[in-house]
Amino acid sequence: MARDENLWLSFRGVRSDAAGARVLRLPAPPAAAARGAKVVVPGRDGALWQADGGSEGLELKAKLKLNAGSDRESVAAWLSGAGPLVLSSRPTRYYRARIVREVEFRRDDFGPGSWTVEVTFDCQPFQYLLDEAAVELAAPGVFPGQGTAAARPAITVYGSGEITLMVNDCTVLLTDVADAITVDCELMMGLKDGANQSPKITLLGGGDDGWPELQPGGESNAVSWTGGATRVSIQPRWRWR
Repeated sequence: MARDENLWLSFRGVRSDAAGARVLRLPAPPAAAARGAKVVVPGRDGALWQADGGSEGLELKAKLKLNAGSDRESVAAWLSGAGPLVLSSRPTRYYRARIVREVEFRRDDFGPGSWTVEVTFDCQPFQYLLDEAAVELAAPGVFPGQGTAAARPAITVYGSGEITLMVNDCTVLLTDVADAITVDCELMMGLKDGANQSPKITLLGGGDDGWPELQPGGESNAVSWTGGATRVSIQPRWRWR
């Protein structure tokens, strides 16, 4: 656990100092563990590991001290619900976090009206960039990956009619496109202006579930297309364990 006078965290877009609290302790986030199960094979020593392609979530615990005169109810309202969690130790990235446990305020030893609170954030396994630039392609191209885990991008294809989109080893067939369609590889669906366009998508190859993935760590990512597409815009959603 990190300790420093300049520590802060931001939750749901509000920093701890603006919420009326000072951070006493920040979590040292562990790397997310792969999710799966041990499989015992009769007659074989030990066990096999059968991964399901996902990762376990994280519990990140922080300790805060309320500033003199801060309203406990206001701080409690801030420490509720779900939203981006940013730690001062990694200010350019965020976790997708939710508070599901009771937040308990305790009097400390620094005089009357002095309160501390320990809070547990239930987080999705990865960190994401706060200000991530989209990858814009006017023609098929190759670009390097970032992060330490394969990313699930949102790929908006502009054009009309029948389109074949290739992302690394995955081929996506798009039918009856009208101006644009977004292939959201995290939601596993097609979208346009919030409307479901999934029936227009056919997947051929790709990750464990068939949806396109972007490779991390400087590896090359190739995107190309044929048919009625004019350009492609990719929100990579680079991820760090």
